[in-house]
Amino acid sequence: MPQLTPTRRHADHRDHQCRLGPPPGRTPARRRSRTGATAGVARPSAGQALRGLAALLGLLVFLTAVPVFLAAWRGNPLPTTWEPARWATLATRGYLHPDVVPDTLAVLAWLTWAYLTLCIIGEALTQTARSRRGPHGTARPGGVSNAPTVPERAGWRLPAPNVVRRATARWVALASLAVSLLSSRAALAATPTTTGPSGHPAATASASADVTTVLGGTAPAPAADVLAGPVQASPGPGPIGHGLPEPRRLFGDIYRCGPYDTLRSVAAQFLGNLDRWKEVRDASVGLRQPDGTTLPPDFVVIGDGTLLRIPLAPAPTTASATPNATTGTAKPARGTPPTETTHTVRPGETLWDIAHNAYPDVPKHDLPHLVGQIFHANQGATDPAGRRLHDPNLLNPGMILRLPVLAGSNGAPTSSAAPPSAGSAAPPGDGPSTSDPNAPSPPGIVRATSLAPGPTRPSPSAPAATRHDDHTTAPNHTTAPNLLPVWVGAAGLLTAAVASTVTSRRRRRDQSLDRRGASPPPHPRTIALHTAVLATADPDGLSRLDAALRALAAQHIPTVHGPAGPTEGPEPLVVLVRPDGTIDVYLRQPRPDPPVPWHAQVDGRIWILPPTAPLPPLPDLPPPCPLLVQLGTEPDGAELYADLEALGILTLDPGDTGTEGLRALARALLATLALSPLAATPRIEAVGFDPLGFLDDDRIDIADDLPTLLDRIIPDLQALHDELAATGHTSTFAARAAVPVENWEPTAALVVLPHPTDHDPHAHADLIDLAGGGGQGLAVVTHHPASPDPDENAATWRLIFDGPAEPGGEPLWRLDPLGLRVLPAQMAADELRDLLLLLDDADQPPHPVPLPPAEPDPAPYTGPDWQVMIGLLGPLAVVARDGRRPSRDLARERTLEVLAWLATHRGRTRTDLEAALWPTGAQTRSINNQLGRARSILVALVGEQARQWLPTRRTTITLHPAVVTDLDLLHAHIRHAEAHRRHPEVAIAALTEGLDLVRGTPARHPWIDAELGSQLTTTVVRAALLLADLHLTHGDTAAVLDATRRGLAVLPAHPGLFAQRMRAYAHAGDRSAVRAEYHSYLRAEQADPLWDGATDPDLETLYRTLTHSTHRRPPVDLRIRRS
Repeated sequence: MPQLTPTRRHADHRDHQCRLGPPPGRTPARRRSRTGATAGVARPSAGQALRGLAALLGLLVFLTAVPVFLAAWRGNPLPTTWEPARWATLATRGYLHPDVVPDTLAVLAWLTWAYLTLCIIGEALTQTARSRRGPHGTARPGGVSNAPTVPERAGWRLPAPNVVRRATARWVALASLAVSLLSSRAALAATPTTTGPSGHPAATASASADVTTVLGGTAPAPAADVLAGPVQASPGPGPIGHGLPEPRRLFGDIYRCGPYDTLRSVAAQFLGNLDRWKEVRDASVGLRQPDGTTLPPDFVVIGDGTLLRIPLAPAPTTASATPNATTGTAKPARGTPPTETTHTVRPGETLWDIAHNAYPDVPKHDLPHLVGQIFHANQGATDPAGRRLHDPNLLNPGMILRLPVLAGSNGAPTSSAAPPSAGSAAPPGDGPSTSDPNAPSPPGIVRATSLAPGPTRPSPSAPAATRHDDHTTAPNHTTAPNLLPVWVGAAGLLTAAVASTVTSRRRRRDQSLDRRGASPPPHPRTIALHTAVLATADPDGLSRLDAALRALAAQHIPTVHGPAGPTEGPEPLVVLVRPDGTIDVYLRQPRPDPPVPWHAQVDGRIWILPPTAPLPPLPDLPPPCPLLVQLGTEPDGAELYADLEALGILTLDPGDTGTEGLRALARALLATLALSPLAATPRIEAVGFDPLGFLDDDRIDIADDLPTLLDRIIPDLQALHDELAATGHTSTFAARAAVPVENWEPTAALVVLPHPTDHDPHAHADLIDLAGGGGQGLAVVTHHPASPDPDENAATWRLIFDGPAEPGGEPLWRLDPLGLRVLPAQMAADELRDLLLLLDDADQPPHPVPLPPAEPDPAPYTGPDWQVMIGLLGPLAVVARDGRRPSRDLARERTLEVLAWLATHRGRTRTDLEAALWPTGAQTRSINNQLGRARSILVALVGEQARQWLPTRRTTITLHPAVVTDLDLLHAHIRHAEAHRRHPEVAIAALTEGLDLVRGTPARHPWIDAELGSQLTTTVVRAALLLADLHLTHGDTAAVLDATRRGLAVLPAHPGLFAQRMRAYAHAGDRSAVRAEYHSYLRAEQADPLWDGATDPDLETLYRTLTHSTHRRPPVDLRIRRS
């Protein structure tokens, strides 16, 4: 939801309407902006234009004429000498120079002019930054529905009174309006006037762009963004405020598209039905764009800044999904009325409850879109206390909501229409769809994506599970079981790469934590995706694939008794990893005599590695296939991999899927290449799209055009070819094995140009020639044919859209010339955004933990009055206060997991539990059985009264406060120790007792790792650091070593813990032990599979200081001081 800047609170209501626009089907009201910073909804009137010109003229006079007048009046009013004593003497004698008063006034005038000038400059910068960034802010979590929001920092402003700030804001806004009107005069004169749906003349496209630029928006260039594809933000049953589409209506019936809009998403947003996209397209044909061009007939691709005309008049009846068999025409759709026209919100109700009860005929999978429609139709509704509806998660009792009539033959907000004819172009699909929404999917969450042509059907949305503290409740929070994103299920390499990258970044962050910091909680939107990735990733399978490729590369290493010079060996092109673990490798040249344990087929063109066959010990080689990507999964579950460098050229033919199919493939390939654990440092050059957040990756560079891309890659590629010629190897695959010390860094060129006019055939031909037949350090992925000759193209590598294998089946693609059919690894635009958010969230630094007030008097630790403890700091366990444990028959793994989830998600619902532990759905009986076993465990440990600690027949599952986790108790021990920091004996006892709760490596179930992984690890480390610091202050070396040992058992290579151990040995005067401890750290660091190769510089500096000190004991300031 757009946020308002503090200087515009007086216009919050009309700014809210101007930015979001009216609900679908209603004509927007025509209002004039009260401030120039507020987005308008009509063409500026003559009065506004005159006021803008007057403001611009006044601004020029103020900035130029005022300083000229002051300079002409008094010149330099400052004194030319500095004699304060003489001035004071003259003043005491009553003498006052006649120039003192006018000079003082001149100085004050200069200061006032300079101050106001700075205010004007700051306001201009602020409004410019706001218009470029857009109207989005950051919502303040929690609170009631009328709680204010926290705006994002819009720019620099000089501190000023509100009156001055409002005056300068209005002045700058009016002046900028005049500048915009003057600059767009020619465009306004050349643009025809259209008529809006209400009969009023609508604004023109050019005027739209110009006015938007001044009043809070921008008129972006018409260049298409291939990766920034459509985003279907469908609200989920959980936190849906961030998932609802926010209309960016300009004025009249004109709409300026955002970077992720498509015709389908615009139709769903304003017309309530994504299948009415043709109405939007037909109404927008001929509409002039900001660059002066007009939209051609039958266009289907739109980009950031495209202007569309929204047909707000009542739409004609929509074709049904089943045509009339006799006449061939479609039956008209029927509107679906709600059970009531308005609804008064009752206590405890949510939008999901209201939608489910008011529209009983709407299918479950269409509820997310229905909730969004109800929310947008009632935005701004008030309750009896005057609080407005601005967040779909926050409803106040007494609000009167209007329930719209839905269009659709099946009662859903969006209905399926008949597929378009073969000759018609379908717009890029913007929403997730599946062939069968009820079909089982692998464990995971988020949404399924299928990029088939024609109308799509929204599938269940993917709300991220909200992270709550242990004692935070969310009684109205519900989450339905969700589907898996296609890339998580179809791209095992990418899934493993994401899991490894997130774990590595979290580990690096956790190792930087000190005793005064804590790991930040994960972003709520990332938990669901992270859980799905962890549940699906197969690191063991990926490791075996890497070992198989290294075994093939080892065949190129010259032997002592072999011939001198390069050795011929197998060169893999395509790899199939079958569900049973069998690996099929398609080779460039046939090799009929493979070594053991490989088997040859098809005259040696395919080598097969059995799933249980052991591989011989392998030498330490660099990654042999750094540009290995997964193209998809075969219908039988086999994973299809391709070495892009070995292929040389891979042509993408999206067929009927159009630009969106191309975008989805490009996103998945880019993400795989940027994150792949099988690549060292490949270079990725792209042209024709924006990789969004991946621009921060050192591997990726973006070229403006093909000639620029060629200029970048040719020098390095020529050097690589020279090295190949010097070594005598025919491919980089063989060279990496035979000469591993050389840098055989490959380059991947992703050429995805959405417009034919952007295609440079000569540069494209040069790029194809550089790639050659493959294996030469360059991989080219393009959607343009490699050759104008169809016969030559038939022999090249092509990934072609092939359609579904059977009616109603998943759409498949075909890898030619092998003819392998796969469900491709694709990624929708919103899925790429979620992935980037997950990666960025793992990079968030630790946040400081404030100290509690110091207790003046010592008091022993008492802690909460608990009866049952759920163990998370080790394998999942449950224990009573007296130490009794349940029997093995009761304490099953899934039952313990249910108890752990209930103890860490208090006040949540049964639906939440099902979504977290049974993401693909479960029978009611299975869930009831697990909850029954959980009650039986509580009864066995505490008694019959504990049966009520887990109530039945309630929507909200509330666990009794007497059931706690060991993480809760450890936090309580740390707080008690910090509060008694002036009493070391009490603090040491509390921390020692807290660390006794740690039983080993914390539990690592997917949802635990995604939500609590860092917290479980860093809390133990923080307690160990605090305890070691206290013992070090008292000179107890043995106690320091024992405390740090406990922390290292959880995080083996934490520099802070090793630093404490080195300080303890140095304090005892044992320098040899300091050296041994430092080398132990180096070994632990190098043994970490996620180590990035860099040693902690602070620990290295400390090691040098302690080993080269001339004193027997280190200075006191080398130890960590207590706060």
